[in-house]
Amino acid sequence: MSIKCTVTTDLQAKDKNGYSGIQKHVEHDKKINHTNQDIVFSETQFNQYDKSPKTRAAIDQWNNEHFKDYVEEHDKHQREKGHAERQYGSVKNYLKRKKKATAVLTIGNMEVQSKLMQQFCPKTSYQEEKLPDGTTHLVFKLKDQNNQPIPDNIAVAKQFYGCFNRALIKATNNNVGWTLKDKSRVNVGDYLHRGRYATNNDEMGISHIHYEVATFGMTRGGKKRAAHVTNSLNQALVSLHHAVTGKYCSGRDATKWFRANMDQFALKCLEDELHKTYKVPQNKKILDFERKTKEDKAVQTGLSMEQLKAQHQEIADHQKAVQSLQSQADNLTNQKNDVQSQVATVTQNLKNIYEATTGHQAVDKDGDDLSLLEMANDITRAARSSQKDKQQADQDADAAQEKQTAAENQQKQLDQQLAHQRQQLQTLQNQINDADKQIKQRKLQRIKILELLC
Repeated sequence: MSIKCTVTTDLQAKDKNGYSGIQKHVEHDKKINHTNQDIVFSETQFNQYDKSPKTRAAIDQWNNEHFKDYVEEHDKHQREKGHAERQYGSVKNYLKRKKKATAVLTIGNMEVQSKLMQQFCPKTSYQEEKLPDGTTHLVFKLKDQNNQPIPDNIAVAKQFYGCFNRALIKATNNNVGWTLKDKSRVNVGDYLHRGRYATNNDEMGISHIHYEVATFGMTRGGKKRAAHVTNSLNQALVSLHHAVTGKYCSGRDATKWFRANMDQFALKCLEDELHKTYKVPQNKKILDFERKTKEDKAVQTGLSMEQLKAQHQEIADHQKAVQSLQSQADNLTNQKNDVQSQVATVTQNLKNIYEATTGHQAVDKDGDDLSLLEMANDITRAARSSQKDKQQADQDADAAQEKQTAAENQQKQLDQQLAHQRQQLQTLQNQINDADKQIKQRKLQRIKILELLC
């Protein structure tokens, strides 16, 4: 049964450093502190590099052939305009200011590689290792318990990785391309020219190749500016697409078209190498091309180790999010049950209050239970009526109290008046008594006088 496998061609034009900016990453020098912690340095020996002066000179020559006329015409025009300072001076200076492209071609992923190892390599030649995210991966067992090399296993690994090296290098060769109906030839290297490269077999992912890409394309031109050469990666892909199909398209569509063609071809290269190396009958299919999209939540193949780890983390985060949502749903269900229980309690309490307040059962004329709103409204009306009666009683009591207070005040006033009159009467009585005494005394005095006269 064939193994499901896809291929990823990742083209990038990010900065002016190009391949020079990623050399430390791809060379895997053990003395350098790499950010990638998933390098199996014992397998670095199976990587294959081409960073020779000859290759670099070939890129310079290719660029000169494609951009020399444009640079000379540009510089001549600037001199004629009196802007000699705006000249490029050379193709190298022109490209120095431009973004440079690099690419990564990956066939399969670590699951695919493990399955191939199990299919073609002796069980004693590899061992299982755990990755930080909990997944497992097969790596070749190249040293024994005494840390001594195991020649047989090294030979097995060299043969195995040799298939990937040859497939990756062949798939990215500059002479790969299309033969048109008129028997003319369009090579990828005419527009996307591979320079320096490095195959990486020592990462806990899948064998892949990093390579330098010199780019050449022609703009379509317009009213303001005629068509001219450019090293834009998008325009190089558009120009390649046009050369092969005779049709123009967007940079996005040209990229999809290029990947669709090159990815299929790269898988065929690996399929051929595996058939030749391991003497597999041609009618037996080893790998079956599969394309997965970013929207597919399944683990994609054709990813670098960093991308694969990120995807595992994304899936783990998604599972955590699902568990969190489930927990929230359970909490909400419990809260709902609590609320329903509280509602039942409140409803019963309200019925009791309703019956106590109104003197009636909490049912309508048809014998159905009243709603909470109906009970609340009736209780409110009964309470308001009771409140009015209480207010009237309070008012009557206040009026009676006022009358009682007025009567008491009036009685006090009468008592005060009576006391005052009694005081006046006593004063008059005292005056009468005094007068009566005086009369008696005068009468006695007259009697005494008369007696003396007699």
